[in-house]
Amino acid sequence: MNKFLNFFYLAVSVLVLTILSSCSKSVTMSAELPAQVGVGGNLKNLALVNRTQPTDKKLNTLEGIISGEGLYQDQRGSYKILDGISQGLGTSDRFQVKPTGLYIKGSSGVGFSVAPPLSWKEVEDICKKHQADGLCVLEGYDSNSQILPSSTTVTKVVNNVSVQVPTFNVALKVTIRAAIRIYNLKDKTIKDEYIQDRVFNWSSSGNTAIEAMNTIIDKSQATDRAATNFGRDYAQRLIPSYVTVSRVYYQKGGDDRLKTAWRKSQVNDWNGAGQLFEEIIKNSPSNKARGKATHNLAVIREIYNRLDEAKELAAKAYSDYGVKASRDYVQQLLARIENERRIQEQLK
Repeated sequence: MNKFLNFFYLAVSVLVLTILSSCSKSVTMSAELPAQVGVGGNLKNLALVNRTQPTDKKLNTLEGIISGEGLYQDQRGSYKILDGISQGLGTSDRFQVKPTGLYIKGSSGVGFSVAPPLSWKEVEDICKKHQADGLCVLEGYDSNSQILPSSTTVTKVVNNVSVQVPTFNVALKVTIRAAIRIYNLKDKTIKDEYIQDRVFNWSSSGNTAIEAMNTIIDKSQATDRAATNFGRDYAQRLIPSYVTVSRVYYQKGGDDRLKTAWRKSQVNDWNGAGQLFEEIIKNSPSNKARGKATHNLAVIREIYNRLDEAKELAAKAYSDYGVKASRDYVQQLLARIENERRIQEQLK
């Protein structure tokens, strides 16, 4: 994400929340986490390829009939995974996603199978045609669904008499198994090889077995939804995420200017609050107030993503003034600095 936009996002998303003590509250802000998988900063334009076309269509048709999954169910499901990946990556500006519509041979057509990686000549040809830096290739796909009926009884009072009333339940369990590879053309490396099973569940109930069956989601529709969600979840491996973090923030103690700075913080006047904290550090007669102002100034530096400055101020608040909360805060800032280093490394 653009650094300025990141600073702005952090600054405007700060909230003052929970009272921790009579002298402090907590401030929350958004913090960026690195992607689970780094694919290289040079990989901006990512083309999506479906490589699950069966090499033996007759066997694949026979399997669909025997398994009861329906003809073309897996083909449709494989495209749903790619749809989900495109939707998931679309939540970030990290990638420009390029659907290719390619459906190329790779799967054996029987059960779940994964072919050897594409040759780099094949990768280059596809990237050149679709103006991409790399490929996200669905290399294998399979789905299975089970309908599991059951019944329970509950006790109800009817005309002052306790009676056992049956309730009929239906559970639909859909299992999606998929394999995905990320190819980076520039350095000719496979950045991710992912094979995973995911289970998705639906349920329904009724006064009769027929009523329960009639209200459960259609099996084909459930499989499509499961595949789409699988793709969305996979996409989260490739993009940074955000979490909400909470920081101790002092509102009073030893100098009335702390209260004024606190009020400025409440209306998002962080620059005004910071100036007051700097004055307190410079000329307050109270060591307690100077320590709290130093800690709070560290929080403001973090809000603007000036993490090294924030760490130095937090360390000073603890070492020079004995602010206990600042000791833990230093460790939190070190973790954020390491995350920032990893994010920058992933963008190289």
